[in-house]
Amino acid sequence: MSSLIFSLIVVILSIMCIIFLSIGLSTKNKYRKKKMFCTKKTQAEITDIEKVTTSSIDSSETLRYMFFPHLKYTANGKEIEVKHYFGNAQPKYEIGQIIDIFYNPEKPEDYYIDGEKGSYILGKIFTGCGILFLLLEIITVIIYFIVNKGG
Repeated sequence: MSSLIFSLIVVILSIMCIIFLSIGLSTKNKYRKKKMFCTKKTQAEITDIEKVTTSSIDSSETLRYMFFPHLKYTANGKEIEVKHYFGNAQPKYEIGQIIDIFYNPEKPEDYYIDGEKGSYILGKIFTGCGILFLLLEIITVIIYFIVNKGG
């Protein structure tokens, strides 16, 4: 393997590692902050389910959808209506359903749905992929030096 190809592979793996680790750690950190600051429990009503068309991952013409619930709740005596920041491939809630949420008493628009861990899991997946790219980079470097030392 030439040193140019080796360098290119290491640079690509490094960039992928940085991107995935940054997204993963940032997502997990946002989830932890919500758990830390959103301490006031209340109930929210699902007022609408927004169906959003997303692009197809493969080359098929099949449309894919994400479903985002709209919530209405009272916090600090003020009625708040929000579109949930995390969608699902299948509707998870029904209109009129009452769910438990926790909100930030200092910033009542900041909330999370009790028991929902989608963003935390997504953060773990991205972090895991970042670690995988780091391991691939280390393995590539080791193999390169073993091959070039013997040659």
